[in-house]
Amino acid sequence: MNKANIDWTTSIFLIGYHLSLIIMLPPYLYTSSPHAGLIITTIVIFILSGIGISSGYHRLYAHRAYTLNKIVEPFLLFFGTLAIQSSVLKWSHDHRIHHRFVDTEKDPYSIKKGFWYAHMLWLLKKHNKLNPAVVQDLLKNKLVMFQHKYYLSLMIATNLGVILLGGWIFNDYVGAFVLLFLTRIFVSHHTTWFVNSLAHSFGAQPYSREHSAVNNWLLAFVTLGEGYHNYHHTFTSDYRNGVRWYQYDPPKVFIWLLSKIGLAKNLITVEKLAIKKRLLGEDKRLLLERLQAFKSAQRKRIEQKIIATEAFLNRKLSEMGQLREKYKQMRKVRAQGQAIRETKNEMRILETDINQNLKTWKMLCRQVLQKSAMHSS
Repeated sequence: MNKANIDWTTSIFLIGYHLSLIIMLPPYLYTSSPHAGLIITTIVIFILSGIGISSGYHRLYAHRAYTLNKIVEPFLLFFGTLAIQSSVLKWSHDHRIHHRFVDTEKDPYSIKKGFWYAHMLWLLKKHNKLNPAVVQDLLKNKLVMFQHKYYLSLMIATNLGVILLGGWIFNDYVGAFVLLFLTRIFVSHHTTWFVNSLAHSFGAQPYSREHSAVNNWLLAFVTLGEGYHNYHHTFTSDYRNGVRWYQYDPPKVFIWLLSKIGLAKNLITVEKLAIKKRLLGEDKRLLLERLQAFKSAQRKRIEQKIIATEAFLNRKLSEMGQLREKYKQMRKVRAQGQAIRETKNEMRILETDINQNLKTWKMLCRQVLQKSAMHSS
């Protein structure tokens, strides 16, 4: 990296706190016994600042996946500022550019430039000025602009306040600095950076292979729910990353709870049928690729079956979508009970038919993948 292109302020800070942690943490732990309350407080602040980044910086500001009551917004900005990941305006600008140009030269933290570049080295480099066209909506947000204008002062004040308060409560100012600041920032930064590096390197791509983003359930636990990255890059506007009910995604739960008490609204979700169609399309693409290893006659027969089955399921899913829309309209206009019951019955029959055909599809997928593995071995 050319010295003229280095962001010296950011570089000195990042390298400085890493070195400080390496120098200070071992002797502190050797000579002291941290108060349990200090350890718990460190974990709590880490989680809250993580929520500030995931629910605030990422899903609210960068992707506009929901709208938030102005009463709650300052709290998300406060905890996001504590995380020391730049202002909302700068963070959202870079993230939107990342999604728009993912895996290309214009991607600010492209995995194609190497794991460590995507993880943190990109931060050491000077970047172009903000393009107002990318963040026009955020430029109109007074709280966002206040945080951006006074970011350095706010970042120092919030973190210094946490250190001093923690040191006073637990009578351990060194411990508060080492744990509440250095250790928390180290873990917070690297778990966030994992989304740019690991979540573009190791995992499954069930929704799309047009980009490098992957789903990794283990990474979801480390990153507070941001590990279902293949889904996120495919359906960027959805307020959920873990779309399944059992997938670990604390920001999803937090946002949902806010909506239930009237503090968040307009939560964007991708319709289940659209997700199923996307999964079918990716399955078909994978199967057709694997068929290249098969003999010509056998390949043609199975290929026809794959295309026909996927097309049939897509038609059925479209029919289900039309029936659901019809049902919603009937409920709105308060149609006769008999008509509503008949429509519901049609939906039940169609759903049974879809589920049966999905089982057939899954069996077909397993058979093709197993035979493909045998051909390649």
